Amino acid sequence: MGSPAGQLECASDISCFYDGQWAYIFEPDSGGGEWFEISAVQPVSFNIQHTTMALSRSYGADAIVMAMNQIKFFVDTTDVDHPCLMLKTPGRSPQVYAENIEDLQFRYRMKNGMIVDQPMLVDDVREVLISVTGRSNTPDPEEKFNPYRRRSFATSVFLRNVGI
Repeated sequence: MGSPAGQLECASDISCFYDGQWAYIFEPDSGGGEWFEISAVQPVSFNIQHTTMALSRSYGADAIVMAMNQIKFFVDTTDVDHPCLMLKTPGRSPQVYAENIEDLQFRYRMKNGMIVDQPMLVDDVREVLISVTGRSNTPDPEEKFNPYRRRSFATSVFLRNVGI
């Protein structure tokens, strides 16, 4: 990569990438990388072009480009009578994923057993604890102080292929 605005010159097969796809580039042990949108894939010359005006820096020959799905979930409480669980993917507007969802929480069990709200080192996460709370669409007329019926669901996901 000659400059942060230049195309990515890859050393191997890039047939898994496609125009409009979001990808992540990083150098091993660099402590981070960045997302970018692919504007053109040139499989014969092993080049990937991006729509980003310029990446934050030039990446070296050891950089890795990965096709990944980045998904953001959040609760939209703009309409307090009908909060919605929203789904946001890069380059697209948020979409309603589920209606009448009041709360979504993620907590993380670290390799030392501690449970935290935000991990300091993502590599130390061993399990993701997920809880969601939904409520009825309409108030229950028999309930005076808390008119909506609510249900909560909790589960956890153990991460695969994580070094212990």
